[in-house]
Amino acid sequence: MGSTGKFIWPLPDKGLKKRIHRVKAPTMLVWGKEDRLVPLVYADEFARRIPGARVQTLGAAGHAPHLEPPETVGRMVREFVGQ
Repeated sequence: MGSTGKFIWPLPDKGLKKRIHRVKAPTMLVWGKEDRLVPLVYADEFARRIPGARVQTLGAAGHAPHLEPPETVGRMVREFVGQ
């Protein structure tokens, strides 16, 4: 685990930069404000590169916001889909 950070940080680009503009589906990025693995700046960058994407943050969540307050994330998704 100690050496993993040396190989994956910052997140390596495996070609996403060249393809992310192809995303056409409505996109909501759900990010935990307390994520210590992937900083919020990545969500902002993904949203900037995906046309019409929206970032939703959860203050008390970390790297797995969909598991930490699942009811809240479920509500967010239902509201997003219902737009």
